[in-house]
Amino acid sequence: MVTILQYTPLMGMLAAAFQPVLGLFGLPGETALAIVMGVFVNLYAGIAVTIPLINSGLLSVKQVTIIAVIFAVINNMLHYRKQKPLPRYR
Repeated sequence: MVTILQYTPLMGMLAAAFQPVLGLFGLPGETALAIVMGVFVNLYAGIAVTIPLINSGLLSVKQVTIIAVIFAVINNMLHYRKQKPLPRYR
């Protein structure tokens, strides 16, 4: 999917829209699709979208590490939210 999107203007528009926010983290705008898939679908979908970005040379090792940390934090937050609250003892 990402490989196809890279050859269409849609990926450029998506990258331009998310570049200001992702630039704060040192990431290019093209990683927006990977982060969205990682948050709303699951962790493995986010990784699957990240692989073509790595293979195309778009991401450095530093940027891949930043994406991995974002995926880990978001995945942990989603699992924590699904747990039942602990009982409170007085």
